[in-house]
Amino acid sequence: MRVRIIGFVVRMTYFLFKERLPNMKSKGYRIGGWYSTSGWQVRNNEGLYGRVGQKLLADTFGVYRDTFWLFVCKWLMDGSGSACVFGFKSYAGGLIRLFLVLGGFCTAVMSSLGQNESITYTNLALYLTNRAWIKEVEIDFSKNRYQPVDFPPEHFQGFTRWQASLQPGGFFFQCKSNPPFDPMLAYGESSNFYWQISSRGISVAPKRPEEGGSEENGRQIMCLHFKRVLIDALNLGIEGLDNERITWISENEFTSPLLDWVGKPTAGQIHVIVESYSNGLPTRLRCETKTPNANRVARIFCEYDQPSLPPHRVICELVDNDNKVLRLTNIIRRITFGVRDESERGFLPEDLLPPGFVPKVKLVASNGVRYLVLPDGSLKLVDEDTARDIVPVGRRQKAKPLIYAIFAVSFLGVPAVMALIWALKKRW
Repeated sequence: MRVRIIGFVVRMTYFLFKERLPNMKSKGYRIGGWYSTSGWQVRNNEGLYGRVGQKLLADTFGVYRDTFWLFVCKWLMDGSGSACVFGFKSYAGGLIRLFLVLGGFCTAVMSSLGQNESITYTNLALYLTNRAWIKEVEIDFSKNRYQPVDFPPEHFQGFTRWQASLQPGGFFFQCKSNPPFDPMLAYGESSNFYWQISSRGISVAPKRPEEGGSEENGRQIMCLHFKRVLIDALNLGIEGLDNERITWISENEFTSPLLDWVGKPTAGQIHVIVESYSNGLPTRLRCETKTPNANRVARIFCEYDQPSLPPHRVICELVDNDNKVLRLTNIIRRITFGVRDESERGFLPEDLLPPGFVPKVKLVASNGVRYLVLPDGSLKLVDEDTARDIVPVGRRQKAKPLIYAIFAVSFLGVPAVMALIWALKKRW
């Protein structure tokens, strides 16, 4: 009787654990190299490997756990001989599955990491909607896009070169040569704050509201604007394109909501028609931007130095309502797709500052107001003119009234006095 009870308990245990065995085929598990082509993407890999790896290992070790209990049950019911054969087969099968899973997982990781350096795009839709992160890019911008404020027109001729990177945690956008305004101009974003560098100092704006983060902070606005400039250049010069909300009407035509100059949604709409291709790559596009107040048409011409996107040179002719044409040119000198080390933290001013550079001043924005950081760490409220002089945005420093007075006395007063003395002397 005791043997029958033990046998009944063992059989029930066997069938209970048998139901827990994962059925690799019925559950649709992908094993081996299949994982290397199952939708891995560079720009979405933050934490992905860890989560998938833990899931695969948990399932695999679950097989071993259940195999052990099956072996025990088989041994109690059928004896040691058949149990050993069963256990060996189960162990061998589990071991094979483990190596297949780990092999496929490692293949996927290496494949995804490898494409950081060698990824290329020949399909416009894929490039615009699923572009990888930008490890590094160097772009020349025609300087005629900047409005000549207190500068002679010849200052805005030629090209200005910028180096940039766009990562999960932030970006940087740094002028490398022929700057339009300040010689050390750079904008960037870390995981905690926005920042700007100039030849005189650093200005930062926190992101978190509890630390003073606000959409009214000037440095946040400027950083988001230059981030938008970078994205527009990567988008073949299509300004305000919302890459996440593109609707394809046909193979050669698509629409998108219009984003403003800092990347916020607007009531406008973008309509793009690809008018010609060369070797499968777009060479001429027509972009019409419609807003409640006005419409604008852009004719975009693309030139390539290699058979992949983005184009090496993009010439964008902007036509306004008065049929005035503004011709802008972007030249991508080099570009590398991928994710940098510690990409989650973004970039810090220290990453771009030259060795030995000590900022003279530092500004901190809080809830739309700027403060000067004093040597003892305290904050002093500064007005907008003072802040503009500290971190210039393209305007010449205002002349002081005293300078005008000295100039007037030196070059006007002295000759007048001498003429008066000469006239009186002649009269006498």
